[in-house]
Amino acid sequence: MTKKNIITVVILFALLGLLVAALTIVRRNAAPHADTTQEARPPADTADSDGIPVAPGLDFEDMTRLHYKNNVSELTFEKTVNDAWRLADDPDFPLESSYVRAMASAVTGLTASRALDGEDPEYGFDTPSLTVDAEFPDGTTLTFIAGETNEFNSAIYLKYAESGEVFLVDASFASFFNYTREDFLCLDTPPDPDPESVTSVTVKNSEGEERTITDGDGISACVYLIKKIDFSADGAFYADDETLGKCGLSTDGASAQIVYKGKGTQMNDDGTTETVDVDETFKVVFGDSVTVTETDESGEKTEREFYYYALPGGHVVYRVSATYYHELMRCATREK
Repeated sequence: MTKKNIITVVILFALLGLLVAALTIVRRNAAPHADTTQEARPPADTADSDGIPVAPGLDFEDMTRLHYKNNVSELTFEKTVNDAWRLADDPDFPLESSYVRAMASAVTGLTASRALDGEDPEYGFDTPSLTVDAEFPDGTTLTFIAGETNEFNSAIYLKYAESGEVFLVDASFASFFNYTREDFLCLDTPPDPDPESVTSVTVKNSEGEERTITDGDGISACVYLIKKIDFSADGAFYADDETLGKCGLSTDGASAQIVYKGKGTQMNDDGTTETVDVDETFKVVFGDSVTVTETDESGEKTEREFYYYALPGGHVVYRVSATYYHELMRCATREK
């Protein structure tokens, strides 16, 4: 190849390179630019595998009022100055605040599997299965209206009333609100002393007979019976002063009291602290008997006798089997 031909080839390759570069620039400028103004939520009628926030920007910690209504119950909760929750219509009700916090968190953290485009009568918002509304300190309100269940994926249709948006959300959301007033009852937590730390047990029956047991065997027997009083939710209910009286519960009635050694902190003269033994007292008062009809799985009914009991000054009433009650009361008259 001559020198002239070589130069010609080099020039042709150079021109070809410039042509490729030019085409690349043209294509790049013709491509659509990325949309930097996308909405926080995916467009309507689309699904998001990570879940679509239904009410973004709201924090359950800021919620001041929560209300729900379904075929189970209708309850309204309000937050107090110390960030605890209470029933709006009964502030003295011993409410378990952690349950309300869980509901509030479920509301503000709700995500949807799909955002729907508009409403449909088949969604069932005219006869809602659940309505939840909440308030926040800045005046923001939130209202969720749950309708029918989607027959294909078992999700429920939910409308965010303030925005008018409609979503499909997991049916488990509704389960957060399938509770009655009594389900929010804050149960008492009794101490669980080791029998060896108990120094005395005093039992008083309904006739006023009373005995204090201090021997080891007697203490063990009584403590065993007292521990049968488990303060469980089964049959427990809230009672005002009038109801307590109707249950026969008073500080003058039958009772059982344990005195045991607990641990406390003592401040020394030099400013140091040390752990010391202190006397602790646990007392239960008993009231009248009540007969309860129980039905087993086969439908057979059985009547059982219980006795009401509560902590002194408490407003949560429980019940214990009559068998254990009578055995415990015998400690008041049993000879040493």
